[in-house]
Amino acid sequence: MALASPVFALLDDACAPAAVDLAQGLHLVLLADYESGVRLAGLQGPPGTLRLLRFRHCERLTRAGVEVWLAQQEGTTTPGPAGVIGLTPDDDEATYTAALAEVHARIRAGAPARVVRGADRAATGRARGG
Repeated sequence: MALASPVFALLDDACAPAAVDLAQGLHLVLLADYESGVRLAGLQGPPGTLRLLRFRHCERLTRAGVEVWLAQQEGTTTPGPAGVIGLTPDDDEATYTAALAEVHARIRAGAPARVVRGADRAATGRARGG
């Protein structure tokens, strides 16, 4: 079902292939960048990007299961600390400062306050829930 607003065309375009993927047994995760969130909230902003990540295998793990999986990946009996590591900036300070100022202006204008920048950027490391 297509949504009436052109703002939701992004969502329709990203989700249209989902029915086929789901029917084939794939697992999907929808990623929306900040700009998409602004537009989906009905506010003016630059066009955003929505992405579907597709996975053939999905396994739900308990906390203990995560600990075991991390230890196996490290080849140890007890995993070391896990978190995001090895991040390097891909913007210079002036670009970052300008982008941050834009985020602040959007929040003051009523845009969604939760901002995750760089969903399309590569990061090394791993994260573990507590």
